Amino acid sequence: MSSSVSYRPEIDGLRAVAVLSVVIFHAGFDVLGGGYLGVDVFFVISGYLITKLIRYEYVNNGSFSYLNFYRRRAKRLMPALFFTLIATFVACFYILAPREFQKFSQSLIYSVFSLSNIFFWGESGYFDTDSQFKPLLHTWSLSVEEQFYIFWPFLLVFLFKYAKDRHVLYYIIMLTVLSAVSSIAMLKIDKSAAYYLMPFRVFELMIGGVLVWLEKTNYRNDKLKSICFSLSMIALLSLFFIYDKNTSFPGINAFFVTVLVAFIVFNSNSPAGRFVLTSKLMVYIGLISYSLYLAHWPIMALYKYYVMESLSVYESVFLIALSIAIAVFMYHFIERPFRFSYGLPSLFSWKGGIVYGFSTCLLILPALHATKNEGWLWRLPKELRKAVADVEKDRSEYWDLISGEVGIFSQGSNKMFVVGNSFAIDIFFAFKGMDSIDVRYSGTTSSECYAFHLKISPDSKTDCGENFNKILSLTNAQVADYIVLNERWVINIPPADYITGLERAIQQIRAVNSNAKLIIVGPRQTFDQKSAYQLVIEHGRLAGAAEYASKYYYKRQEMLLLNRQLRTYAASIGATFVDLDEIFCKQDICEILTPEGEMIYWDFGHWTMAGAKNLQREIIKRFHQKW
Repeated sequence: MSSSVSYRPEIDGLRAVAVLSVVIFHAGFDVLGGGYLGVDVFFVISGYLITKLIRYEYVNNGSFSYLNFYRRRAKRLMPALFFTLIATFVACFYILAPREFQKFSQSLIYSVFSLSNIFFWGESGYFDTDSQFKPLLHTWSLSVEEQFYIFWPFLLVFLFKYAKDRHVLYYIIMLTVLSAVSSIAMLKIDKSAAYYLMPFRVFELMIGGVLVWLEKTNYRNDKLKSICFSLSMIALLSLFFIYDKNTSFPGINAFFVTVLVAFIVFNSNSPAGRFVLTSKLMVYIGLISYSLYLAHWPIMALYKYYVMESLSVYESVFLIALSIAIAVFMYHFIERPFRFSYGLPSLFSWKGGIVYGFSTCLLILPALHATKNEGWLWRLPKELRKAVADVEKDRSEYWDLISGEVGIFSQGSNKMFVVGNSFAIDIFFAFKGMDSIDVRYSGTTSSECYAFHLKISPDSKTDCGENFNKILSLTNAQVADYIVLNERWVINIPPADYITGLERAIQQIRAVNSNAKLIIVGPRQTFDQKSAYQLVIEHGRLAGAAEYASKYYYKRQEMLLLNRQLRTYAASIGATFVDLDEIFCKQDICEILTPEGEMIYWDFGHWTMAGAKNLQREIIKRFHQKW
């Protein structure tokens, strides 16, 4: 083999480009909307270096030591990762509310076993915690790489044994194309799976592996190589500014980026490449890039969680500087000592096994305990523990219960049919159990719809009209004595458009059931950024909690405007209007606790069972005689 696995400073320079783009992007500088592409740069570099190492060892020695390979990987990756996990666990203990601490602890356990990408994929969904508040979210990419390290050596060695060298390249190209095509297809089916799961991202690492064979054909024209490098680097930097969170990714866009990165790596040893990438500063940032990647996201996520406000430029710059300072410490006092075993036991010696086994237990056991014990509610004052106790369990049971409430009405009068999305489930439970009313739920409409049958976004793949027609085709809709309408009431839609859309929906209802009396339940006050649950815990006591939470109302004036429009419209068609704001809000302060001191809200706007029963008391008091 003509080339050896020698140190290439320009690779560290490219690592610097990758990590700085990610850190700046995460710090909130929106101008660098495609900064997340730095992760894809890392993937290509890792695939290139690991494949080169495996091929070089096998070709030169005629064999490959899996033990040595995994020892090097463990010494390179695990100490800094474990330090980050321990430090983040301690910080989260003091900062996160119990629910968030419980979820963080789960993610930590998965991170230890290089499965966090699977965890975050499985956790994504409608009620998922905002991604910017997940301190270990960034470990998903490490898990993808570590899963790659598990199968890749075995696959390569197998191919080296039974295929000619050039044929190995052909097989890798076939696998790369297969993974890329799968990524493109999966993007249309499950975006989260395409983003997080290794089979749909592995082509990015394999493209780096293909470079190892192409190096043998590396041309020697320095001027041409410099031109190719410069054009490729300019293109990549441009994509950092062109791509953003709305760009379809990974799929074909990721394939294009990784091919571009491979072209940069291929030409990085040109005069232009060395000039741009091998300065002392760029190389040093590349050397600390792993520690910087590990450190920056927990710092930024926890700071954002604590302040719950958009970062100022000064705050962003400070967080970047703090991340770099901690990365420098980690590199010199964690990474290098463990990697080069400066007086420390070898990872695979019996002493090392004890040390690292103890470290693993030190991480997993407390995290497991916090996961199984509601995020350690005991950290809260007694009155808060009572208020938030079993909120998570309550909501889980809430969803289980609703699955059995979509059946056919029993014989008799006062049949009530509740129509709407997840917010309407709260209204269903408010009516359930009231004397002489048989109440059923329609099955949830989509959160991507407004006025029950119209798309919020024209790009939505949800067929809102078809879903609504299916609900109206149900026997319950056609025989109900009362039809209750409630949804989140999207206040970003102009009120006039909302009323027009609602008129059409009611016309469709009247077409299948002209006798049903209509009940329109108006919008409730929701919260921005923080959930009511977090706000009560953050306030630290029950007294004054509603006043404290009022600072985080979501577009209250817009909500009140829509509420007035809906009330006027309901009166014009003879429908009953349940004004939740009038019931629960006084002088612009809305209740977040029941009179018994239980949480009304589960998250930013959905209610607990106690919250639903709290409304039931008010409905009985105000409206029951009308029905």
